[in-house]
Amino acid sequence: MDNQKIKWSYLEYIYEEYEDEVYKTCLYFAKDEHIARDMTQKTFFSIYEHFDNLRPGSIKPYLIRTAKNITLNFLRDFKRLREGQL
Repeated sequence: MDNQKIKWSYLEYIYEEYEDEVYKTCLYFAKDEHIARDMTQKTFFSIYEHFDNLRPGSIKPYLIRTAKNITLNFLRDFKRLREGQL
């Protein structure tokens, strides 16, 4: 099995294992199901982008912290946009 297939298999495993927890984290901060789904996808895209820099034992904390930060950043920017500050 080549490295690309191993990477995709591991990414699939991570998604299946942690998708629900990441979604619940996003939902907790966003209080909106649609925003939480979008932020969940952004979180897993971030894992894909930074995959080579991750340590296996740090994946769950990274996902939860990233989900929180992505959601809070989105909400902050959305609020600013609504108020005409951007």
